[in-house]
Amino acid sequence: MNKFMYSLLISTLITSSCSNVEIIDPPPCIEKEEIQDSTSRVIGNPFFPNPHGEAYCTKVNQLTWFEPISIKYKNDSSTFYLILFGRDQDSILVDELRVNRIPFKIGCYEITGTNPEKDKSKLNSTYDNIYEDVIIDEFMLDTSAINKITVSDIDTTSKTITGYFAVSFVFKNDRPKRNPFNPYRMRFFNGYFKGKYE
Repeated sequence: MNKFMYSLLISTLITSSCSNVEIIDPPPCIEKEEIQDSTSRVIGNPFFPNPHGEAYCTKVNQLTWFEPISIKYKNDSSTFYLILFGRDQDSILVDELRVNRIPFKIGCYEITGTNPEKDKSKLNSTYDNIYEDVIIDEFMLDTSAINKITVSDIDTTSKTITGYFAVSFVFKNDRPKRNPFNPYRMRFFNGYFKGKYE
């Protein structure tokens, strides 16, 4: 009987230690969201390990994994920008989500700027649907939605930054869509990032 209990304990420990991803609830300033319609599906893309860290969020029809890159501005060390690169199942770059002018301190911040070139005093964000280095469709911030990013941890020893985000975009409309399957409005929610900053 003791051997059975011992083997059951060992197998339980092994099973619990092999879980792939821990989905962490966002902080109170960013509400956890559910998929709003019955047609959306959540499809897991393969996660490609990278030296920068990990990031993920729920997009309209899929769970998207991102490679986060956090870089402090050279002329303003009190802010940083975050670039999230998404890859498809063949490891091709397909998403580029940017958030600019994030304060380099713990807190929850609203993203309100729609143009990174003109709104340099505001947090702003853009999303591009890409294929490697070619932009397919460009999206701008949907100001009618709740757009937030939080910095929940900064580890200066390991140079790691952690946070959460929820942000919506609308098609830029400066030309016809190249990918007809891209929706007019795109929401990224329950987002999480953790990675090295430079």
